[in-house]
Amino acid sequence: MTDPIPCLIERLEADGWRVQRQDNLLTAEKCVIAAKWLLGSRRVEHRLRVRTDTPAGVVRFQETAKETTVGIPPPTLSITKTRQRGLTVTEERSDRSLGGGGHLHFGEMRDWFSNECVRQGWKFETSIGP
Repeated sequence: MTDPIPCLIERLEADGWRVQRQDNLLTAEKCVIAAKWLLGSRRVEHRLRVRTDTPAGVVRFQETAKETTVGIPPPTLSITKTRQRGLTVTEERSDRSLGGGGHLHFGEMRDWFSNECVRQGWKFETSIGP
């Protein structure tokens, strides 16, 4: 059973995430949607938190998306597709705006990393909440 975290770090950094690792905790963050104009702005941050428990062979994964608006955000066209199975949520969101936009794929890293952990012999658990 090898440590799956270096593989995840490599994938995250290749996709432009800001990654920090401290002992058995990995955090990653990426601004996936940003729109700005004279009257305000909108920003969506996608965050991951991964904790490994080596003696138990368990990886605990947590994923959040946080939207922040300041003032009056620019008019935006959003297309969202959400799927839920039990406690597993997958969301694809595309925003187009006068001052920017972007794409959020909530669940993509979870699905990929879950498969990678199981392939390497780890038990994969997800948690909900901050």
